[in-house]
Amino acid sequence: MSKTLIEQDEGRRHWCSQSEEVTSGDALVSMLDAGWQISSIARERHHFSNARQTTICAIQLERQGQVKQMRVISNPYITRLLMGSSMRNMSAVARR
Repeated sequence: MSKTLIEQDEGRRHWCSQSEEVTSGDALVSMLDAGWQISSIARERHHFSNARQTTICAIQLERQGQVKQMRVISNPYITRLLMGSSMRNMSAVARR
């Protein structure tokens, strides 16, 4: 494989809903880079023993009439990314 191909593939993350029930933020960013748009976001908070918790973001993506559901483990970067997306989506819904 040439060095150019390796550099182009760096930072891209393959994701398949059939093999990954929950994925990381880099898969979401790769989907957005590929032209998918966030159409809705829901947050699921999961509580564990010892007062630990995690948040999973259930995200609906759309592109050219196709729809995909992606569940992403939340972290500070994803929270900021989705906050900006939520504001854009809310603005679009308010205009309709």
